[in-house]
Amino acid sequence: MKNLLYMLIVTLVFTSCDEYLDVKPVGKLIPSKIEELDRLLNNSSVYAWDYMDNNNGCSIAMLGDNYEYSENVFASELEVSNPNVDRLMAYKFNRPYNNPINPDYFWDWGIYKAAYYYNNVIEGVEEFLSQNEGYGKEVIAQAKAGRALNYLNACMVYGPAYNPGSANDTRTIPFRTTADATAVNPDLSTTQEVFDLVEADLLSALEDVPSFSTSVRHNQVTVKATLAYFYMFKGDFTKMLNYAEGAWADALSSKGGEDAMIYDYNKFIYIDNGMTAPPGVDSETVLDLQYDGGSDLDFNRSNSKEVLLYRKTPSRPSRSYASQEYQALFSDNDMRKKLFMLWTKGYADEFGGDDGIVKQYYRASKIGEGLTTGFSYPELLLMRAEAYARNGQNANALTDLNKLREYRYETGTPALTSLSGDALLHEILNERRRELPNPSYKRFLDLKRFDAYDSGKPWTKTTMTHHLMTYTAVPVGETPLVPVESGTVFTAPINSEYYILPISNSVLRLNPQWDIPLAPEDYNPS
Repeated sequence: MKNLLYMLIVTLVFTSCDEYLDVKPVGKLIPSKIEELDRLLNNSSVYAWDYMDNNNGCSIAMLGDNYEYSENVFASELEVSNPNVDRLMAYKFNRPYNNPINPDYFWDWGIYKAAYYYNNVIEGVEEFLSQNEGYGKEVIAQAKAGRALNYLNACMVYGPAYNPGSANDTRTIPFRTTADATAVNPDLSTTQEVFDLVEADLLSALEDVPSFSTSVRHNQVTVKATLAYFYMFKGDFTKMLNYAEGAWADALSSKGGEDAMIYDYNKFIYIDNGMTAPPGVDSETVLDLQYDGGSDLDFNRSNSKEVLLYRKTPSRPSRSYASQEYQALFSDNDMRKKLFMLWTKGYADEFGGDDGIVKQYYRASKIGEGLTTGFSYPELLLMRAEAYARNGQNANALTDLNKLREYRYETGTPALTSLSGDALLHEILNERRRELPNPSYKRFLDLKRFDAYDSGKPWTKTTMTHHLMTYTAVPVGETPLVPVESGTVFTAPINSEYYILPISNSVLRLNPQWDIPLAPEDYNPS
């Protein structure tokens, strides 16, 4: 059995054998039973760095359309010394977005450190199956499911979207399945190869995964939800529906009903905590959010009843604002708008730049850990609704959409009754956008899949356009002016290299067998 090293492994997949062996471990454990390996699946490295930088933000969100920058913010933060300049570079499509000589936090922390734990568990438990075969297979299944979701997202971030009508032969990431640091790194797998390996891992996991688990680990419901998610990105909507239906049915059975899986946003209230907002700023920005008068205090924790599979959600990227398009998604009777789309103080500096009072979306900061880049029950319900719509089952799709709206819209809001076809699917996808954590990478992945197989549909964008906006400060008490486009525009095709993150030079230098040219290292963002 390989030694299981507890150490900061920043170059697990990407170093040569000699360089790896030069690293001195700060401690080590040689497991002797399944339980010791089992506990590794609760390690924060498998859930706490889901495409986040070292300041807990996600530059991938800035490739989407949920945020915008003002001229003032962009000018003030566009400095090489800015530790998160990659967020601004993503917004202006200045690739590579990160300094190519720096470590890649997404790669090092969010993908391959987690893969290290999954692979150690799989290989280690296989050696101890004779101790307790049933228990051991459950642990292996949970690790395989975690590894599959980990690599699936990585493939779609570092490669193109899966296109059902193409060969999907672009090389993307190494699908490493060994924990042996001395083993030769595998070649980069193609998109098709990654999808095949992910599918095999998930189907294998489904045979043995336990019925229940903690929020950070897979169980029967989460594996079926992950399979629905997988087939959604593969464009196989028959299988997507099959697994989404199975996951939702299992969830209902175990939870006892929708009320135990979804918060009614009409029951959220803000309570006085003694804090006072600055003039012109909504008081809710500084008040505490509570649910149902305090009977449920877990909505902002990882064990929130809405969390199906917990993965930490990034914070709002830098000093960006909710985009005008994103704000327009929410109707006045949407409780998410009432609770979280708030007036707040915008950016101002000592040199005269002042954005005044601006609209910002506070859901991530108010709900906190209750949002997840893993899976929530509302997201699962919307995946089933999408699958119904894509399979022509309009009545079932509309039922699912209205079910979520009961919990998200003002009490008394009429149900939707007349939508069908593309109009129905479009509204389901809009609801998905409202519901997903907007600082994450999930909107980015959706934009890529729509462009790959929904050509010409009303929800599909082939080109992304970002504007710098001019915000105007007005005296307190007057209505803030709607920001206007400054004239500075950045555009990029979605089906292009701008929507594929490059592998950093620090990785490529140690893997010349991949035959990928290094990026120029005269990085000078401007």
